Amino acid sequence: MAMSTTDTVTFLFTDIEGSTQLLRQAGDRYSQLLERHRSIIRSAVAEHGGTEQGTEGDSFFITFDSPSAAIATALAAQHDLVAEPWPEGLELRVRMGIHLGEATDGGEGPVGLAVHHGARIAATGHGGQIVLSDVARSATGTLPPGASVMALGSFQVRDVGTVLLHQLAAPGLPVEFPPLRAGSEVSGSLPSELSTFIGRSDELKSLAGALHEHRLVTLIGVGGTGKTRLAVETASTMASVFPDGCWMVALAPVTVEDALPFAFAAGLQMTAPATGDVLDHVIARLRDKRCLVVVDNCEHVLGAAADLVERIVGGCPTVTILATSREPLMVRGERLVPVPSLLPDEAERLFLQRAHDEAPDLVIDDDQRRAITELCRRLDGLPLALELAASRVRALTPIELVAHLEERFRMLVGGRRSRIERHQTMRGTLDWSYDLCSEVEQSVFDRLSVFPAAFDLAAARAVAGGDGVDELDVIDVVPQLVDRSLLQRSTALDGTTRFRMLETMRAYGHEHLQHRGLSDSTRERHARYTARTVAALTLRQLGPEEEQVTQRLSEYLTDALVALDWCIDHHEWEAGIRLIWVGRRNAERETWEMAIRLLDAATSGGAPMDLLLELSLFDTRNSDEPGFYDEFQARGWRRIRSGMPIATDRYVSSWFMDLDVTAANVDEYLVSLDRWKTTPPVTRFWAEYWGIRGMTFFPEVADRVDELLPPFAAFARTLNSTWASQAVAELNGLVACARHDWTAAANWYRQAKTDGVFRWHRDLTSAWHGLIARAMGSEPFELTGAELRDPWQFQRRQQGGWEEIGATATALALHRIGQTDLANRWAVLQATYLTEWEGPSMYLGGLLDRVGLPTTQLDLVDDLDTLIDEVLIVADRLDGLVN
Repeated sequence: MAMSTTDTVTFLFTDIEGSTQLLRQAGDRYSQLLERHRSIIRSAVAEHGGTEQGTEGDSFFITFDSPSAAIATALAAQHDLVAEPWPEGLELRVRMGIHLGEATDGGEGPVGLAVHHGARIAATGHGGQIVLSDVARSATGTLPPGASVMALGSFQVRDVGTVLLHQLAAPGLPVEFPPLRAGSEVSGSLPSELSTFIGRSDELKSLAGALHEHRLVTLIGVGGTGKTRLAVETASTMASVFPDGCWMVALAPVTVEDALPFAFAAGLQMTAPATGDVLDHVIARLRDKRCLVVVDNCEHVLGAAADLVERIVGGCPTVTILATSREPLMVRGERLVPVPSLLPDEAERLFLQRAHDEAPDLVIDDDQRRAITELCRRLDGLPLALELAASRVRALTPIELVAHLEERFRMLVGGRRSRIERHQTMRGTLDWSYDLCSEVEQSVFDRLSVFPAAFDLAAARAVAGGDGVDELDVIDVVPQLVDRSLLQRSTALDGTTRFRMLETMRAYGHEHLQHRGLSDSTRERHARYTARTVAALTLRQLGPEEEQVTQRLSEYLTDALVALDWCIDHHEWEAGIRLIWVGRRNAERETWEMAIRLLDAATSGGAPMDLLLELSLFDTRNSDEPGFYDEFQARGWRRIRSGMPIATDRYVSSWFMDLDVTAANVDEYLVSLDRWKTTPPVTRFWAEYWGIRGMTFFPEVADRVDELLPPFAAFARTLNSTWASQAVAELNGLVACARHDWTAAANWYRQAKTDGVFRWHRDLTSAWHGLIARAMGSEPFELTGAELRDPWQFQRRQQGGWEEIGATATALALHRIGQTDLANRWAVLQATYLTEWEGPSMYLGGLLDRVGLPTTQLDLVDDLDTLIDEVLIVADRLDGLVN
């Protein structure tokens, strides 16, 4: 169809469901399948008079003069797709969506809000399903013979709102589908904006075009121009183009360049790996994804951010990055898009919208409207400045705001404004809002700028109180700062309130703090409060609230990184060691990195020997070097024999971890273990856990394990902790495995991992040991694909950990189901893990030897990723996903 300038158009959007998985399964055949799919769609389009507007990978965007033609096309295409003799296991399932609305000829195709709504509606469906918007259904005349429409109900569709959706049905087509993906149809981590996006239609259009042509686009401009909001809005409107999601990586909280890879992992909702390079892990996970990553606020870590972005763009050929920065990244292939001020009419609309949000009864007469025009002009149309001004309409009219600008913002009057002067404009805006605060409000605002991320009222009291400010004043002032838009308020997952500052305001407040000479004292209060809070939470990590406590700890990770800087700078080693456990269970890699950093600083800074001995537990940086195992064992015994006191007001990691306990040293070992009985429950629990675990692999001390395990289990029950109960079950399973009581071991490991969710490495080892027990037992062996697939997929997300157990379990399981060649190759890989490690590793090798699998390392060894890929195929076959 030929479009006039603006016309009412029917849109049909299609794409293949699960195309990434299909590509993995089909391999070289995928291009043939894709071409056949395109031929079927295009044939139906040609038959019913549609116009192909765009093809992106496996998706189509087609327009029609009427909904009836779009419906006929969709039905014909689905019938042919269902009838097509696809290779067994490689059936293409195409989801389709039909919508109607106004669109404008954008030169390269129709554009308009209805186009984006149509894409969103199509994305709610499933493969084989045709979803119809209510507006398209209402405009449809007679349906094709046999066709019918079923109302599915009202749904909240992202960026569209609440809409009534229908399903198009016809004989020969599937009818039953899972619930629509309404409300969460696009994966990713973009923030949900509560306020309306106003203006910038030209910028949205040009930015979308730039992202189609370039894989790295950087929005540049001074603080307050709305770079972040424009980036998020662009990503939201283009979500249908990126089947693997649109993701947000916020760099504003990052204060140390070394933390950048962790920020990328967090924004992409990946768990930092236990070992290896974090960015390599991110790149490996993104390599086959077609997604958009918004990297926000690069300017304060510009060089490091540029390096990381360049590596991702170079290593991930289908990933697109949209960055925001005050300066270019200066990376090869970068497309720069300056973000200008709002146009005059857009600026006035923004101010009026925000002003009415603040004061719904605000009356705007002609005089006030002229004042708004003057206000927007003299604030240069900067969105942040306009929103700050609008926040004052509860106290000042627009006419009065202009009067304040006459006094405060004389730099806005006349002349060509350079970039530096525009920066002064933002400073002037902040000065103006700051000057309207009382002295105590200013003091609290300045001090809250030390928080790198969100904080609660208790944290605000502890950090902002002191040096002449009463904590009770802080309670009053924080809500006032929210009212003045100097703080933003949000609700955490636990239903409690969090506050945060915009990055520009945080920098502004910290300048005032330094000018007052209070920066270091405020940073000290922040560091000590964070250390106390982390220590207290860590001691509550086993018990009925353990899930909530762990979630709360994760919120303090960024604060802990900042606080650790102060502790190291001031040689506050005890406070530093309280901080490192902030990542326990949910960010163990970060805990390890923080501990090693603290160890290095404490070693060079002359810290006490007892603290150095405690921190040395984490130092596994030379684990691949000959002799490391003996040194690690010796280090553990030095800690045991040091007689150092065990702190009772914070968590202390047991120095029994991974020590070998034999008949020669068991008595000394158990005497030392007794010292932990007076420590806090969580400290005592893990000390006894590691103490017993270190003995399970040595038959000569088996009787001592039998003495220790029952009272340990009784102690664990008093904690009312699911995690503690699972850890006890895992220990019992390990004991049963060591004694080759495979039936008992399998039962224990079922208790050790009951919910099917992998949260940390202990869950991983339980799953693999449970598989070992079943594979070694005499009971009939039935293997599901999930038992092979899920642990290795989790291990990949963690980027390492316990590979020797996984290799053993996988080899034994494959051996039981007759996959002899692949089992042998896994066994050969397992032999590479037997190097110097005795105890557990030698025990695992003995299991392979018992069933006749090789336990000697050969010259030709498959790499781990290759074997995982092959075992995932076997898993899919077991589940009937492929032939």
